[in-house]
Amino acid sequence: GWQPLCLAVVREVPSIELVNVLIAAGADLQATPKGLTAHSPLLLAAMGRRLKVLAALLEAKANIEEYDSAGHPILANVAAWQHDVQSRRACALLLRHGAKVMERDREGQTAQKHALQARNELTAAYLGAHADSARQLALRELELLQDGGADGGGAARGGRKAKGTR
Repeated sequence: GWQPLCLAVVREVPSIELVNVLIAAGADLQATPKGLTAHSPLLLAAMGRRLKVLAALLEAKANIEEYDSAGHPILANVAAWQHDVQSRRACALLLRHGAKVMERDREGQTAQKHALQARNELTAAYLGAHADSARQLALRELELLQDGGADGGGAARGGRKAKGTR
């Protein structure tokens, strides 16, 4: 069977009020319909292009690190939404709630690639900017680790060794 929250998410005309009531009543945010194991309420909202429902589920701390049955993370799913503006809004929402911009699907593609394939230029540019920021942050963190004495392979390149190492 289908859990009430899943049914509320996929209704032809979704009711954000009903979704909020079910969440407040303790509905299982990870419930999946029988036979559709990779279809939590959050994934159903993403696949159904239901931005308000997606926002409510994220606020309730639904698991953002899920993949659909095709092996796509939620961010990749919404990056391919039509229209581009709606897709960018959904991606921004997911990134604010901890989605990983560099996460790849089963085929090794990022959400940015999915946006480009859907001809969502605004979304692709937005995700590209976030990917660049994520790369720069990772490089800064690596430099800080190495400057702080962590080896990180740097000792072989003339970097300092961590205290207590040979």
